[in-house]
Amino acid sequence: MIRSTMNNNQRKLVRFMSEQHQNKADVDDGNNDTPKITAPTATTRKKNFLRQISIKAEEKVDELEREADLVHEILQGPSFTRMMSVDENQIMDQHTNIVIEPVSPNTIIETGVTYSAIKPGSQRVRWNLLFNLLLWIVVPFPFWIPFLSRKVAFIMIPSIQGVFVFMWTVIAILAVKNLIILYANRSHNYAEDIASLEKTRIRHIVAISCYKEPLELIATSVQSVANQTEVHRIIMVISFEEKTPDKEEKCKALNNRFKNAGFERIIFTIHPYGLPNEIPGKCSNSNYGLRMATTQMAFADSDMDNILVTTCDADSKFPPNYIAALTLKYLQENKPALSTIYQAPLFYNWRLDGLSFVTRVTGLLRSLLMLGALIPCNINTMSIFSYSLSLAKKGKYIHPAYQMDDIICLIRWMGVTQQRLRISMISVPVISGPTSGETIETEIIEWARQARRWTIGAAEVFHYFVIKAKRVNQKFDRLARCIDFTQSLDFTMISSNEHNYSKMNSMLNRLCFHIIPQIQHNIQSLTLDPWSMTSVLTIGNYPTLHKLTLVNLKLEMASRIFLSDSPFVHMFKHKISDLVKILSNLKYFSLTSFCITLEYDNQIVPLLRQMSQLEKLTLSLYVRERTSFIDGTHLDNDIISKMPLLHTFIFDIVTEHVIINKEYLPTSDDVRRALFQRGYNIDCYIDYLWTEKGRCHIYSLPFTMESINVITNKFFPNGVFMNVRKLYVHDPMRSIEYDFFVRISQAFPLLEELTVFSMVNQKKQPNKLDVHEQTFSIIEYSHLMKLHLFMSHVDYAKYFLLNTNTRLPRLSTLSIDYENLVNVTEDFTSNAVRANCVNLKNIIFRKQPAMLGKYFFSYFPFVVNINIKSF
Repeated sequence: MIRSTMNNNQRKLVRFMSEQHQNKADVDDGNNDTPKITAPTATTRKKNFLRQISIKAEEKVDELEREADLVHEILQGPSFTRMMSVDENQIMDQHTNIVIEPVSPNTIIETGVTYSAIKPGSQRVRWNLLFNLLLWIVVPFPFWIPFLSRKVAFIMIPSIQGVFVFMWTVIAILAVKNLIILYANRSHNYAEDIASLEKTRIRHIVAISCYKEPLELIATSVQSVANQTEVHRIIMVISFEEKTPDKEEKCKALNNRFKNAGFERIIFTIHPYGLPNEIPGKCSNSNYGLRMATTQMAFADSDMDNILVTTCDADSKFPPNYIAALTLKYLQENKPALSTIYQAPLFYNWRLDGLSFVTRVTGLLRSLLMLGALIPCNINTMSIFSYSLSLAKKGKYIHPAYQMDDIICLIRWMGVTQQRLRISMISVPVISGPTSGETIETEIIEWARQARRWTIGAAEVFHYFVIKAKRVNQKFDRLARCIDFTQSLDFTMISSNEHNYSKMNSMLNRLCFHIIPQIQHNIQSLTLDPWSMTSVLTIGNYPTLHKLTLVNLKLEMASRIFLSDSPFVHMFKHKISDLVKILSNLKYFSLTSFCITLEYDNQIVPLLRQMSQLEKLTLSLYVRERTSFIDGTHLDNDIISKMPLLHTFIFDIVTEHVIINKEYLPTSDDVRRALFQRGYNIDCYIDYLWTEKGRCHIYSLPFTMESINVITNKFFPNGVFMNVRKLYVHDPMRSIEYDFFVRISQAFPLLEELTVFSMVNQKKQPNKLDVHEQTFSIIEYSHLMKLHLFMSHVDYAKYFLLNTNTRLPRLSTLSIDYENLVNVTEDFTSNAVRANCVNLKNIIFRKQPAMLGKYFFSYFPFVVNINIKSF
């Protein structure tokens, strides 16, 4: 889909602001388009060039100061609800919405690095600055040597020559070594090696940024991607600028040409012009395109380690085995998603042998530098490089306010992840387009352009690590000193907005050790959850605290925490005045737990008896080791009679492993009688599994919960359970027959997740059903998306997966023993199983297979996750 949702008024406002800041001074966009050549004076060019760098640096500092001001304003409100940072790269939907995320300890807004980590961070990328320093000091030494004294010059000249000789010797040796590696891998068969190592399917995003390049040039690059031997793994992302001429026509032409090329998907994006906090160029275009593609594909966080992104220009030509070589390299290195960037050696100019001598020499020298210096010495990525989507997300994608995407990605991701990133060479070369001139004159112009871009890159590195981090850190320090007016803290905001536990813990530590000690004397209200409760309550004194709200407590914790002898009550025994009053005035209460509990009589019943004013009660419990069943008589005497205002009682309660009296075995009528007499509509079934212990399952009707407690094959449903989405059938020592699954499919028509556990084979196979049964033998679970068959007999895998027995049109997740899967699919060749598994995306095994079958991935073409779940 091609779209740009920013309206005209927004664009006009953004363009007006851009014009006021930049006076429409276009900056080189880094997309390899040929700029218009004018003839301003040298002084004018210099002033304009320096002015552009100055404007960009000042705009970045002003922007970050505005972000800190925003946090300051939020904290100045009547209550402090969350600590936050605003990252301009987390702005989605054409940057009109701001996404807020928690701050890490000592985190500087936006940069993701602490001021104390500036020095280590700079050391990690010192080669970027040193390399540029050498270029601008050592290279022009013939011009400044004459200004030195003769004695100093006699020392300097041999020293510089010696450095150059040593440097070029090392570069030449490393380049020859890597060239041999490239030659040795020119005909390598990657498919077999990938099949032996790949346990989870690796997918690829290839992102091409375009501006004014000719359509055929772009098509040539896309065709080289379409020629990949692993093209089925690729999501092709082609990003245009809003100011690109004929962008719609180009998108349509490319889509028509490559829609049947074998890509998993083709995505086109149009990057709006003049977005706030951006400058035109490859960084902003690539950032927008990658974010939009990630949003459209709706990748889960757990999938991102298995998705590799390759960023390239519109004039790149890939060899057919590039994606295969990248996939194998990633697997061989054990998927270092957050620590490695992959760089293919770049060979410059598509027709180098037909160009001038100077162009050929400079092109070869640039390839020599990459093979012998940039990659081996971990100095820098260049133009075409690959990385995991999880690294891109953790590194805040690509910074849209800079130009040099290769340099900025490396140093930004190092800063945000606070670790060194290794540059690993892919053993196939990529040809980069005509980045050098065809004649000596155009070669000089091209080198001038490259020198200008390198200068901007060096300035951006300096600005990123020196100006921005220091100024913002000072602003944040001032902010921290201005929050002692805070009266309310809500820690549930952190866990509800952030699912990364390391970030959550960092955020919590920052607040507990740096913020709370400064403001604890003013805090009057705290809202806590289990994750934050212990740390927050033990770190502060809170002399003025008068309101404490606890949410999302687990059953065991909730039942312990309100007992009179609990450590929690002891901690606040002189401060708690409303705890009993809150429970006694409670109107609605719901307690749901599918975990087995042995504390029903000791903790749950006493807790419920405190709720005398309750009007609505919901209970879903799985109780073991009682002396009798939880039946209607017990519920009436111990719960309902204690709540005179109760008008709605919804329950689903299982009692099992109850020691039974052989002389008196309760019947279902005995269990139901007391509640029937009170006018309740209920149902139950009793299952005497063994000779000494029994099981009772009692539930209210109509059944309104989305999950029902574990059932056995003695379950005979009365009516239709329209709300139930999850069901667990647990009968390990008895077979579960065909007629039971017929009842299940009819009673639970909207079932989405089903777990079946039985280690006993089915006594009646589907192919041996009588005439009446065969009429209804094929059962359709039209909504079932998750099926779990761990440790069950292979008969149940055959029953559910063979399309002669069932129809599973939406099945996307399957949990099964690998041996049973091999058996039922006939070593991944059976067409009868393929139909029910065509939409599978996730497969979960109980044990790690020694090796996946040869046809595994072709049999399950859309599987993206293969997980191991041990018990």
